[in-house]
Amino acid sequence: MFILSLFVVSVTNTTDFEGKEEKIYEQMNKEKAIQKNLSKDASTLIGSFVLLSFLRRKAMQKKRQTKLIMTILAVSGRFKSIKQAICSKEEEMDVLLEKMILRLDETFKIAENAKKKQAHTKMQAEILINKTNLLLANTQKCAKLSANMVSLVERLAENAASEN
Repeated sequence: MFILSLFVVSVTNTTDFEGKEEKIYEQMNKEKAIQKNLSKDASTLIGSFVLLSFLRRKAMQKKRQTKLIMTILAVSGRFKSIKQAICSKEEEMDVLLEKMILRLDETFKIAENAKKKQAHTKMQAEILINKTNLLLANTQKCAKLSANMVSLVERLAENAASEN
């Protein structure tokens, strides 16, 4: 029994923290939690960028694109604040976020230019179709006029033959 009591006391003494040890242990747990949150935010951010670029290439689901952009902005802000709490390399993070924002702006501009070109091409196609339809209508009118002219000439020839 004495040995068992001695064992319990020694295990308790080795696992119980005192003062500084407890603070260090709590700090380590906080840093682990921060690292987990940072990893989750990073994966969310990367996944959102990939999905957003896919949706932009397909030029669809504007509401979903807007929601993704808002998610990216929220997560990037949270990501930035957590990253600054972990390390003091805020300049690197700012540069990366600025690059991401610049790339987003470039992607928006490319998408807008593509839409403008597509709209312009569609308008040109519609104009060409309208001109073709007008040309076809005019050709049909000319064919009718030619047929009327032929019948008129035939009648005139018959009238001239019957008068002689």
